[in-house]
Amino acid sequence: MTSVTAGQSASGATMEWRHKPVADPLSTGNSLRIAPARDGLQAACFWKFWRSGNEVYATCRSFGDYAKISVHASGQIHMRYRGKHRQELAQPLILGEGNWLHAVELRFLLSVDASPPPADNLRGAKGFLIDVPTGAMLVLNLLIAQVDSPSPTSLPHEFLPAACPLWRTLRKDKRSVVLIARVLPIDEQSDAAIKFLRQQLQPHVNLPTAQSILPYVEVRHVFWDPAGGNVLLIVPMGKESCRLQSGIVRGNLARGSATPRAIEIASPSASIQIIAPNGSVVATLSFDGASEHVVLTKGSEVRARLGRLLLSIDPSNLMWGESFQTPPILCSCVPTIDGAQPRSWVYTIFATFDGASLTADVRQLSAGLRNSNLSAPMSNIEPTEELVLSAPAGGLMLRSTKAVPESSAVLEMSVLLQDV
Repeated sequence: MTSVTAGQSASGATMEWRHKPVADPLSTGNSLRIAPARDGLQAACFWKFWRSGNEVYATCRSFGDYAKISVHASGQIHMRYRGKHRQELAQPLILGEGNWLHAVELRFLLSVDASPPPADNLRGAKGFLIDVPTGAMLVLNLLIAQVDSPSPTSLPHEFLPAACPLWRTLRKDKRSVVLIARVLPIDEQSDAAIKFLRQQLQPHVNLPTAQSILPYVEVRHVFWDPAGGNVLLIVPMGKESCRLQSGIVRGNLARGSATPRAIEIASPSASIQIIAPNGSVVATLSFDGASEHVVLTKGSEVRARLGRLLLSIDPSNLMWGESFQTPPILCSCVPTIDGAQPRSWVYTIFATFDGASLTADVRQLSAGLRNSNLSAPMSNIEPTEELVLSAPAGGLMLRSTKAVPESSAVLEMSVLLQDV
């Protein structure tokens, strides 16, 4: 699973870092928040680690994005992206002469030219920064003891002597949980991963207008390492991950080919419920999928119909005269473009009720498709070309009222063929 998160604003946080021996870790509470720093400044998003009963969790919730790792007492480990896309990870790896289970490793791969994030808003909670020098990486390892052990035990020899304990707690079954940190030189494998993600894969955020401060973009990629088990790479990106949409169009018009290409674009159907704070289902937002053939000319943006959106409210479940706003609602509805699909295509919807009408604001998302990054390549697109996709084109907002309980609109996708 590879995911991308981008953000533009957040407030400050209290931060500190100090080294302690295993018997006296940085924190022994129910939770810990940690992030890497470069020269004392936050260099990636914060991760929170906590336990509940016999379960241990790690989450990153920043800039409207959400990733969660769940380590269950059964030995199952899951990773969810945006609360819905679940990937089952491998069972914990046995370490330390059988005394410890290694659940997951978080490896923060920082670059000198990577853009720093705005300070995370921790809502009054304390977060800790670990300063990482140039040419090094921060590695966090989550360990669970194999046996009941209220007292700290020796750390696995595989992580010594660089390991520094950050957080220790006890599960309900009295098994120790320890999070350790290591600041290590970037090895060849990690250096190759940075180059692949930043120079070859190159996920992009498409900006409609020029901005004085570019958004922070972070790529996450999880894989299995025979020596270390589950590994999550966290790679802050640089200016290469941001593109000005108008500049792309002008550049491609100047060097574009006039040879047209016909492709088919199809979207499935999907629906989500909108739930009020009291738990009542007050509306349904339906994606009525469709397919359409479009003709592409390099450098020219075209529009394709993905179907219609329908917002249908239940007037009997709404408290007229009251108001509320829901948290972001996510709906996965992945289109097929010339036989290929984006890795992820999740619409974010903000629903607001002002006492008289319910509004569903469907935010625009985008992706870039290249055959080099697809398991099933697009038949009509060359290896040196890319499709830039955005939908809803221009944004989309639906509003329903008691008098008119249903509203609908055409869902369009913007498609641009360009050179990589």
